[in-house]
Amino acid sequence: MNILTIDFETYYDSDYSLRKMTTIEYIMSWKFQAIMMSYALNDEPIKNALGYAEIKAVLDSIDWNNTVLNAQNTQFDATIVQARFGHTAKFYTDTMAMARVTGAHVFKGASLAAIAEVLQSNGVKVPPKGEEVASACGLHLYCSRHGIYYLSREEQEDPNKIHEGHTLLQNYVRYCNNDVHLAREAFKYFTKFITPDEMKYGDMILKCYIEPSLYLDLGIIEQEIARIHKRDEERAREVADKYFAGDQKLLRSTCRSVPKFTAFLRDLGGVFEDEIDEEEEIMPYQFIIPTKYSDKKGRIEPCYAKTYPPVIELCDRMDEIGEVFRTKLALNSSIELSRAERFKSIAQLGCGFGMPYTVSGAHTHRLGGSGGLNVQNLSSGRKAGQSNALKRSITAPLGHQVVVFDSSQIELRTGSYIAGDKATLRMFVEGRDPYSEQAALIYGGDPFEIKRMAKSGVEPYASIQRPAGKASLLSNIYGTGAIGFMNYAKLMGVDMSHEEAAHIVKVYRDTHPEVVNAWNDCELALRGMLAGTSGYFGGPDGKLFYYDGSRVNHGVRMPGIRLPDGNWLNYSYLTKREKVYPDGTAKMNYAYRGLKEGRIQWIFTYAARIFENCNQALAFAVMKYQAMLINQRYRIVLNTHDEWGIVVPDAEVPQAKEYMQWCMRQVPTWATGLPVDCEGDSAVHYGDCK
Repeated sequence: MNILTIDFETYYDSDYSLRKMTTIEYIMSWKFQAIMMSYALNDEPIKNALGYAEIKAVLDSIDWNNTVLNAQNTQFDATIVQARFGHTAKFYTDTMAMARVTGAHVFKGASLAAIAEVLQSNGVKVPPKGEEVASACGLHLYCSRHGIYYLSREEQEDPNKIHEGHTLLQNYVRYCNNDVHLAREAFKYFTKFITPDEMKYGDMILKCYIEPSLYLDLGIIEQEIARIHKRDEERAREVADKYFAGDQKLLRSTCRSVPKFTAFLRDLGGVFEDEIDEEEEIMPYQFIIPTKYSDKKGRIEPCYAKTYPPVIELCDRMDEIGEVFRTKLALNSSIELSRAERFKSIAQLGCGFGMPYTVSGAHTHRLGGSGGLNVQNLSSGRKAGQSNALKRSITAPLGHQVVVFDSSQIELRTGSYIAGDKATLRMFVEGRDPYSEQAALIYGGDPFEIKRMAKSGVEPYASIQRPAGKASLLSNIYGTGAIGFMNYAKLMGVDMSHEEAAHIVKVYRDTHPEVVNAWNDCELALRGMLAGTSGYFGGPDGKLFYYDGSRVNHGVRMPGIRLPDGNWLNYSYLTKREKVYPDGTAKMNYAYRGLKEGRIQWIFTYAARIFENCNQALAFAVMKYQAMLINQRYRIVLNTHDEWGIVVPDAEVPQAKEYMQWCMRQVPTWATGLPVDCEGDSAVHYGDCK
């Protein structure tokens, strides 16, 4: 097939830009103008087209059934081609995604400027990325009466202004041509490191957005926005009455100041994690204040970002602490409301809803959110006080249904497989319930009776014993301590003392020695990578993963762990580094440079965290294999954590379910003996798939 590399330059201004809008909002706006497109077919000279008519003529001339469309951030450029010019390519590639998959992004990110530096440092003769577009804010493309194209803030025939605008346009053309040159060379460079299967997977994920099969129900979204506003008003009033004598102004000032809010949390019983001695019991009224390491300040600081996982966990609590955190986020425009308003804006466009994903958006190669939206953390509505309205608003077209299948307990299964925990694997093979089995180990009794009683709603089996068994398996497999487990169990609705949590952690470690040994193997791998040695660990034969401490990637020493599907977990610049805690104490920990929360920073790690990385990466590698099988017959249109979704006509739902079930019970050859299972459902609304 032909490789067509393209780059669009479009109108933008201070308010109308991708920094403030989702990709589809920007492209479908009445303000949208494609100023120019630079393009190159294979190794032919780079050409450009100015204005809609020229661009359309070029795109109409392409044999799209025999074309690979390549770009930097293909989700943007290809959506312009599809939504504005009506063409779809046979296959898509994205150099930004390639950088993440191959680990090139760990230096300075996956921007084209960063990629240019990677290419230059590895002997590819390319210029740096240009900066000319920075001066084009608010400039439209015009054509004078003499047929001369120029950039201007308003159409005018002043010869001097036209000349100046034409000169600026020529700079614009050079900039766009250079971007195409960089993207083409990046494609050639990265393809040497990426397997054909990974390329097919990337194409599948890009099509989830570029060629949408889903729509948004505006009515459901508007009802949800009204519900959020009403709830937040009531919540703010109640919290102000309870803690601030009804003074909502004081409530707002407290919630919007980190020092004030931290002091307020202290008064409510908040403590920093390092203040809790594992030998002492945490008091019932106490809770852990969220913190994170500040690379800029070189120490751990309180963190209340609405997307930060510990904050999200506290928001999920059904007590006064959860109420306080939910109120704080609501007063600062909660992520829940922001996302609902973005959904509304997209729904009003009347176009299809593409699911935006970032390939290898996580360190473990799992998908991340993209295009101004993170559809990976839409509420399922299963917890009290939560709504699944936004998931329900994602809808199949008339006469079709969404079919979704979830990989059952995939991380518990793959974690047991890595560790060689044969007893747990046998439970899955025999169809037993691991959660009830673990509850029996903790509390005593018969696991079959615990399961039966829990399913019947009999206490304490339903709300304490089986949920505690479930929490134990899902949390303790990653080396959670007593405090961490206590907080995790609370999120699952199980309250317990520090003493009870410590007991459950001990029971898990005593009854799953293989997992403890797997953490030790990961510690040896960490030491080996730090020392520059290599070796194997994990799995039935002890060779599931390969670590290499002397690995050179993109010309830089980059210790890493090779996954059985060929991808790597990268631990760039792995070292021992001092971790400073809020009280001023410090401890040496393993640390590496990586992308976290949108920026390159030092990330601290340890043996159990390495096990978690390997397990999550392995689980998703299995799921990718299953998705590619599904995609051979039905196009994948969505992914959320451990589930894949398709859209099919109503009459084809039974056959589609049967096929998806078969696919998601298959494993690749390198996972022979891994027992997997799945469950699925279908509905018109995605949120109705149970």
